Amino acid sequence: MSFLELMNNSHSQNLNSTKSGGAIINKLAMFTETIKIAF
Repeated sequence: MSFLELMNNSHSQNLNSTKSGGAIINKLAMFTETIKIAF
């Protein structure tokens, strides 16, 4: 799975779960992990 695919995937998951309160925090954590993996 490429970096861009990972970003796309986490972004669409976030759009699907914006109703939940922790979605934003969850997305930030996922984004941080993705950055760590990439670099």
